[in-house]
This record gives sequence, structure tokens and C-alpha cells, in this order.
Amino acid sequence: MIAHVVPEALLADITDLEDVARFGDAVDARTMGDIMLPPAVIAATATVDEAFRLMHRRRLSGLYVLDSAGRPSGYLDLLELGADGLAIGPLWWALALGACLGGNATIIGASANVVVANLSARAGHPISFGLFLRYGAVVTRMSMVISSGYHWVRYLA
Repeated sequence: MIAHVVPEALLADITDLEDVARFGDAVDARTMGDIMLPPAVIAATATVDEAFRLMHRRRLSGLYVLDSAGRPSGYLDLLELGADGLAIGPLWWALALGACLGGNATIIGASANVVVANLSARAGHPISFGLFLRYGAVVTRMSMVISSGYHWVRYLA
């Protein structure tokens, strides 16, 4: 993340047209250099602990790694850092199953759900958000229990 901006914090004091004009002038006068954070980089000789602490302090999910000449030589991802020495397969499966099955709970959770709801409405059988949620939550819960059980038996038992 290069800059963290919360729109509510910027726009909270704007109450009339004059405030809008002052805000516009202030934004126009600033340069990117004024709002950018210092680069988040780490030397290739730094320890894993130093990299993790920098990521944590800056709330980043990755860092550019610089060689001795200061040129980018790689990118260190938080997942790589946390998974050093761990089996990454179970983490990917947990992520894939959760992301895939979690979208089945609501009508807007997956694009296929929206398409089916629209086709159903055109055919004269509208599906409301509440009706879909009533069935979708049950199906999602059962799917998550089954996939969690599989994940437990496959990787943890």
C-alpha cells in the first residue's frame, strides 16, 4: 500500500460550497511526493525477523528486496514469510475451499447466483434475497462442515 486514505476523514469537515472549493484548492496544491510514504524495501542481507517487523509496523503484505547496489532483486510476500518451513498445501486448500464455498450463502455471493436469480425471475419464479439466504446458508454450512472434515482428515489427523 502506497497511501492510506479514508474518504470519511477527508470529507468530514466539508459542509458547504466554500468548503468544497477550499478542499479542491488544497488537493490541487499537493504533489504525490507530499502524500507518499517512504518506500517499503529491505536489503537482501536483512533477517526474516527484520522483514516481518517492517511489514507489521507498516501494515504491508510484502516488501521489495534490494541487492547491495540498491536495485530491486525480488519481492517478499507475507505468505512466503509466514510459511517458511511450513507445508503450504493445507493453507491453499483452506483458502480455496473457504472462498469457493462461502459465496454460496447469499444471492450476491457469486456471479452464478445472480445469473440464476435473474433467469428465475424472467421465468416467473422470483427468488428474493431472504429466500436464497434461507437455503444458501444451510447449504454453505453443510459444505463448509464437510470440507473442514476433509481438510482435518487429510492434513491434520
